[in-house]
Amino acid sequence: MHPRQMRATAYHRYVGTDRQETSSEAESVPQWLCGICGSPAADLKSHIVPKGELRRMKGDSKDFFFLNSDAPSPTRWVEDRFWERGLLCARCEEECGTLDRWWARFSDERSDAVQTVRTRRAWILPGVDVEKLTTFLMSVLVRAHCATIPDFDDFDLGQHFDSAISVLKSGSPLASGFHLIAQIPFSSEISSGLRALPRFSQDSAKACLWFGAFRFVIGFPAAHWSDEERRLGKHRGGLFVSRCLLEETQEYQYFESALRQRRANSRSKS
Repeated sequence: MHPRQMRATAYHRYVGTDRQETSSEAESVPQWLCGICGSPAADLKSHIVPKGELRRMKGDSKDFFFLNSDAPSPTRWVEDRFWERGLLCARCEEECGTLDRWWARFSDERSDAVQTVRTRRAWILPGVDVEKLTTFLMSVLVRAHCATIPDFDDFDLGQHFDSAISVLKSGSPLASGFHLIAQIPFSSEISSGLRALPRFSQDSAKACLWFGAFRFVIGFPAAHWSDEERRLGKHRGGLFVSRCLLEETQEYQYFESALRQRRANSRSKS
């Protein structure tokens, strides 16, 4: 059974709340299970999107525009409730938290990459642990897969879930046949308004994550790659980063379409 179905039907859920139970209620609550290792879960708040990354993306806005995981409603305005209680055990929560903190340091230290993209089509960021970066991204995909909050209803790793868990535990996704492409979308006009939740296509066996200034594409072992994609995924001596045109990404096209619809609705109401 899909972890989301199991948690939603057989286990007591906390979905973005701090609900307090009475002692009689607590006695009737079945044991939660960790979405990663299957051991008893802890009553801890687990962030699907890392807290620091969410804060960076949100800025000063009370709500913000996100691309959802799939059609037919890939875009909408949402609030920052991308966390859930009882999602992981204490050990897996600590391991994911360690990866989240590593990413926070990495993204802060590499903030100059946004400026570099203006003058280069591709470059190497030296000294980057690409296996650890990919493991962090895989941890987000696994958390999104197991989450029961509505914004991840359409996110499903399907038959690829077991391989995701395996490499998350080993910490060696690239050595296990996974593939990572790192891009920085560039546009002379709009770029900061786009945020996107993790997306995964079971047909192509590829996931897309927008974190910091980067657009990451992860290919599972079953994914098919073009020669150009294979070239972009060769990380020798560091993280190979290329730039792409923002307007050509599928996420931006969804984003722009939704903005046009939003403006049309505003005009019709006025």
